[in-house]
Amino acid sequence: MSLRTRLALTLCALIVLLISSMSYFLYHRSAAVLNQEATDYLAAQMARAKAHIDLLLEITRLETVSLSRDQKVLRFLEGRVDTASMNRYLRDLMAARNNSEKRYMDFFVLNLKGRITTATRPDFLDLDLYSREYYQESLRTGETVTSDILVSRSDGSLIIITVSPIYSPD
Repeated sequence: MSLRTRLALTLCALIVLLISSMSYFLYHRSAAVLNQEATDYLAAQMARAKAHIDLLLEITRLETVSLSRDQKVLRFLEGRVDTASMNRYLRDLMAARNNSEKRYMDFFVLNLKGRITTATRPDFLDLDLYSREYYQESLRTGETVTSDILVSRSDGSLIIITVSPIYSPD
């Protein structure tokens, strides 16, 4: 084989090796850039989702506080509104708040012993929640408390419960 042929073959081999190396480097570098962009995008989406969840929790907390100050609820606790009327009132209130998206499964009022005394779902009446951590914390602190994520006993869905103490005006 002549020197010219050997040089040409060596040069071709070097060029193939260089192109292969550059391709490998570019592939891995672009994959790293794309992975970083995907990670950054996912982090931004997760931050947005967290902000949305925090907003929904705050709305739920504020609506729970509002319900705890509702005059009809106070009259019910004073014995001036019967259970059937209060159940209808809570059903109508929940329907109005669930009109655009279903966020609430039940509205209910507990007595000091932790028993549900009125609810949008009559099958929950007299259910004892006294031992539940969120109820105990609300009793202890006198503040509105949101539970951790729970599994609903009625249908197995994931739920949270927000409770707020109800104080009489005096």
